[in-house]
Parts: sequence; C-alpha cells; structure tokens
Amino acid sequence: MPKQIRTSLITFILVVFVLNVKPQVLDSYQKLESLSSSALSNTASVLGLNVALPYSVDIYKINYFTTDENGNNEIASGMVVIPTDSCAGYPMGLYAHGTVLKRDDVPSRNNGEGTIGKLFAGAGYVMVLPDYLGMGDNPGFHPYIHAETQATASIDAMRAARELCSDVNTNLDGDVFITGYSQGGHAAMATHQYIQENALQNEFHVRAAAPASGPYDMSGIQAGGIVSGAPYSNPGYVVYLIKGYQQAYGNLYNNSIAELLRSPYNTTVPPLLDGTHTLTELNNALPSRIDSFMKASFLNDIRSTYQSKNHPLWQDLIDNDVYNWVPDSATRMYYCTGDEQVEYQNSIKADSFMNAMGAQDVAAINRGPSNHGGCVVPSLYSVITFFDSISTPCNAVDTTTTFAQFRSEPELRVYPNPARSVLNVEIAEPATLTLYELSGREVMSRKISGTKKLPVHFLDPGVYLLKVESNGTTQLKRILISR
Repeated sequence: MPKQIRTSLITFILVVFVLNVKPQVLDSYQKLESLSSSALSNTASVLGLNVALPYSVDIYKINYFTTDENGNNEIASGMVVIPTDSCAGYPMGLYAHGTVLKRDDVPSRNNGEGTIGKLFAGAGYVMVLPDYLGMGDNPGFHPYIHAETQATASIDAMRAARELCSDVNTNLDGDVFITGYSQGGHAAMATHQYIQENALQNEFHVRAAAPASGPYDMSGIQAGGIVSGAPYSNPGYVVYLIKGYQQAYGNLYNNSIAELLRSPYNTTVPPLLDGTHTLTELNNALPSRIDSFMKASFLNDIRSTYQSKNHPLWQDLIDNDVYNWVPDSATRMYYCTGDEQVEYQNSIKADSFMNAMGAQDVAAINRGPSNHGGCVVPSLYSVITFFDSISTPCNAVDTTTTFAQFRSEPELRVYPNPARSVLNVEIAEPATLTLYELSGREVMSRKISGTKKLPVHFLDPGVYLLKVESNGTTQLKRILISR
C-alpha cells in the first residue's frame, strides 16, 4: 500500500474513532457512607414520609465536568445515591435542591437535602443531586434561579452518575424521573424543558417529572412582590436573585450590588454574600419590605417598565420563565396554598398554559394549605407515589431468564397483573410474600411454596408493592389492582 494512502487511511480511522468516543464527564468520586433499608425507613418515619423503602444504599460525592453561564468548562460537585441490591436496571432520579446561600449547605456535603435523595434511592432509584454552579466545590457566585445552568449542571451530573454506576457495577434501565423543591422545582422544570427542547430524549428517557413549589413564572407571578412592595418573608431572595442574575448576565449594575442598596444595607449586606453565611443570616439582616433596602431609583425603573418589560431585570426574568412550554412526558406540579415564599399560582399558571397548548398528561395538584416548609413532606410523598406508579420495578423483567440465573433467584411468576380479585404467585422454593401499599403500610403477608392464590378483592384499586423473599434473595414487583 502506498505511504500516502496508508497515512490517509490511518487518519480517517483516527477521526472516526475520536468522533465516536463519548467525552468523560465524571472527574472523580468518593464514597461517603452506606445506609441500610431499616435506617432509611426510620428517617422517613421521623419525617412523616410513610413510603416503602426496601433498598439499602451507598452514598457518593462526585466531581464532574460541566459548563458555566458563559460556556466555559468547569468542575462541579454533587451527590449520587445508589441502591445496593442487585438489579437488572434501576431508573435514574434527579432531585434538584432548594435555595441555599452558604456554599457548603449542599448535597455533596452529605447534609440537609441530601436526605431526600437517600430516601428516594431507598425506594429504588439511582438518585442524582447536583450542587449547582457556584456551590459546593465550584468557584464563583451561584447564578440563582438561572434556568440554563441549573439544567446543564443537572444533565451533566446525570451523565457523571451513569459513569459512576458503570464503575461500581450498577445497572440502569434508561428511564429518568425528575423532581425538585422550591428553587429545585424551577431547576427540575428547566432541566426537563432543556432535555426536550435540545432533543436529548434518546439519552435521557424522561418517564415523568414532578417539580414542587417552584417559581415557574419569574417575570409575572413571582415578580409581583417586587412590583407591589408588600412585606415578604424572605427578602434575602431578592438580593440573591439580583446578584445571581448579575453573575449570569452582567447587566444590572457595574461593580457591586451595593450600588442598588440603600444605606446601611449597602455596607452590611454584601459581606453576607461571600458563601460562608446562611440565607437565614441574610434574611435577618434585611427589613421585610423591598422599598426599605433597595434604592428608590432602581425600584422606580423596575415598576415603570412592568408592562413594557423594557429593563434588563425584566429581560433576565423572562429568560428564566419555565412555565411556557409543553412537556411530552407525564408532569405533575405539587403546591400548597399557604406558601409564603413561592406563590402557588406559579403552578396553576403553568398548568393552564401547558394544557391550553395541548399537553397530554400535565396537572397541578394542591397538597393543602401548608406553608412553604410544611409543603415539603406532602409534596414529596406525592412525587414518589407518582413516580412509583410509572416506573418499572427493578425485578419487573423476565425473571425466568438470565437475570434470575445471575442472581440465583427462584423462578417467580405473578399473574394476572393488573389483578381484580385473585393474584396468583408461583415460586419453586419456600418464600415469604408481603404486599404493601405505596404508603409503606403492610396489607398482607403469607408463607408459600409452589402456587398461591392471594385474595385481593378487598383491596382498594391502585398500585401495590409485592416483596418476595426466598433463598436469601428479595424480589420486588409492582402490582396494579383494578376493578
């Protein structure tokens, strides 16, 4: 072969190879701890979250590559929680955390909202919890409520989690479930939208999304307090938002947020934004009315352009509205009417827009009159129940084939599913069957060998979890009772 042809062929092969190699996203990982199913169940019980958590978990801190608001490469951090039971394939879940100001109040530090990821993993999801840009190990100031970087940080964290799962021999089934609370509700909605609008559905098969108590209409409903000047329970959010958008867009002031603050807040507030102080400290340092700490000239400019939106802040807010699109996947938005921090009408407006534009499976659901903090548990209970009604249990594969042989599990057949009055369970070895409501309440327990007909006519229609313990293994199946 002539040298020139050989060189061209080698070059072609190298180019094809490079184009087909996916870039590594995971930079490093560190195992933080392991928790048993019983420990997770105890935590859930203390929190009042009554759900079945049959899986033990391993908790990891990850560092991974992502991009910042200017497209520059960055290393960010987060938490990944992996169920430890052998499984043909777990679904992946994303939990986007709520507002924190202190850099270390994030999931990768194994505190606070990391608990939520652990509980969801105990229910059978590989959970991914990004810290976001400007938080955890990532330098700089956090671009607060910035849809694009919340989405890219979340998506890249999920990519890194896939690589981690490969390293620790955990199988994924390809399905993705997205949730988050408060700021995390906004981040969850932004991530879902980004995946759909950037045609990433083949990479992230979003089965369902359930953001909760999120400010989806930033330029309208959520901005109402700025326009009205009414007392607000968390005035620090306003300062945080403005500095965060300055980080993302650079169009609100010249050198320091002090330029927009009245005295004495122009000197007392900026030091609280260095990443070492909590949101509580910032809120306590401010009066409840925005007119008392923001300069009148700035507020006048904002209010006079409320209709025209001809001001950089309005443009920034519009850029971060996440209510005005149409999800292809099943979507639920949970809210509480007593929420004093995030206007619950955000969810109603998103629901109205999406359904008016032809959404096939979108609903906003009222979880009662609780305030923002009180809405967490009822919302998360609804989220996990919603996800469990759609997700494929880890053993909902053909357990008579290679997977059952790999795990040395007894052959198990459960039929019909859905069941009406009788559920047949066939297993070759002695086993203990336990049937749970998704709330975690046990409704039936039997010891069997061979074939057992379980009466289910007395059960309310809905989704149940069947646990089959035999030969040192545990198999789980989701059962639908219908009428």
